[in-house]
Amino acid sequence: MNSGGYIFLSRPRRFGKSLLLSTIEYLYEGKRELFKGLYIEDKWNWSEKYPVIRINFAVDIKTLSEIYEVIRNEVRLNYKKMKIEKEKEKEENHVRINVTEFNNRNK
Repeated sequence: MNSGGYIFLSRPRRFGKSLLLSTIEYLYEGKRELFKGLYIEDKWNWSEKYPVIRINFAVDIKTLSEIYEVIRNEVRLNYKKMKIEKEKEKEENHVRINVTEFNNRNK
């Protein structure tokens, strides 16, 4: 996952997407104690930690501009919460963004 690209993980409805994203989040946050005795424990670099931004789309969104507004607000809140300096972050770390929910209400 060092390529700097995007990764899209799709899973069927009710198939553990939130659990999968929480697992990825805890890996990037370096919470080794949660993975004791598991396969990944000795295969992950626990000294590297990354901020993780979770964006929840389980809100009533009707337009494309509302999607962008949700993303902007979530990123702003997370930057404040994690005290990330934008310029410093660009140079030193990557931010992982996990999208936790998207409901297509047009079906």
